Amino acid sequence: MREPVTIDLGAPANLSDLPALAARFFLWWGGELRALLPWRSEATGRPRQAVLTVRPDRWLLRASQDATAVALDTKTTDSDLADRILHAADGMPLSNLTVLLPREFTITRRLELPQMSLAHARQAVELQVDRLSPFKADAVRTATRIVGYDDEKGAMLADVAIVPLLRVRPIEQRLRALGLGPAAIDVEDDNGAAQGFDLREPPSPDDLRRGRLLIAGLAVGAIAIWAAANYAWGHAGDSEIQSLEARIAEFRPAAERSALLKQQIESVAGPIAQANSRDPAEALDVLQHLTRLLPDSVQVLDLSIEGRLVRLSGLAANATDLIGILEGSDAFKGVKFVSPVVRKSETGVERFEIAMQRETGTL
Repeated sequence: MREPVTIDLGAPANLSDLPALAARFFLWWGGELRALLPWRSEATGRPRQAVLTVRPDRWLLRASQDATAVALDTKTTDSDLADRILHAADGMPLSNLTVLLPREFTITRRLELPQMSLAHARQAVELQVDRLSPFKADAVRTATRIVGYDDEKGAMLADVAIVPLLRVRPIEQRLRALGLGPAAIDVEDDNGAAQGFDLREPPSPDDLRRGRLLIAGLAVGAIAIWAAANYAWGHAGDSEIQSLEARIAEFRPAAERSALLKQQIESVAGPIAQANSRDPAEALDVLQHLTRLLPDSVQVLDLSIEGRLVRLSGLAANATDLIGILEGSDAFKGVKFVSPVVRKSETGVERFEIAMQRETGTL
């Protein structure tokens, strides 16, 4: 995100300025196209990278590695937060922004896998999400990085990060509203640095195809604009200039109405932002507590929260033991089965459904 551009529709338009304006446009456009080249990072070196560290109650922006982190209040309006980010960036481009999620937002696992490519390792991890975490596969986003290889055993070690969509999507939506697209979404380590994951949503084949078509279309459009500017500069006369000035005057009232509408929208944005500031992942805090409390062999299939009532169902080797484990926690009381425990003869596991009351202020 760069410094915003202000367009003054009331400024006089001179056709003689079009070549200079077109040259400035193509200088900017050339930089944007160079940023898309796959060999750019090798040729120019690694760019200075801004880091946005997420906290439950605020964000911390570090414009570069040697800069001081600036605290950002996320409960403000989008326009105020965008101004604060621009001020904290201090002129540094935010196109290479890395977002760091706190460790409590994610689940990390270290796996030993047969040696394979990183793409195949990611597919293998996606098939095991139900075993590696208490979440369903369609409710999380995963990232995998290879740690090392053991050639004698023909194996490799891989770290896996699992983040619920309830945690990462609100952050992405807020950044998108601010005009920011992170270059990477990583997990913070004990020293506050990135661990090397990328938890961004992978683009679909349709998105990749549309992106290529968009770049090609913009390139063709830029060439057409350049040709039109040269033609207009060489052939337009005073009548064309007057026509352009008349069109600008025609659009000026609409621009003034738009400015008034913007002020009205900003006046009501505060209450809306305050309503949206509530954490949409209240159920996730309960589920994370259950993850730490229950044995790894227990698989939670469904969780519902209605006020203080918590209901969960799933599979366990011995469901009766769960009652004592949950009653031993300060967070729950009144733990009981709400339906008979059913043992599956083919697998030997038991399906259970438990209801309990959540203690106020414990989570």
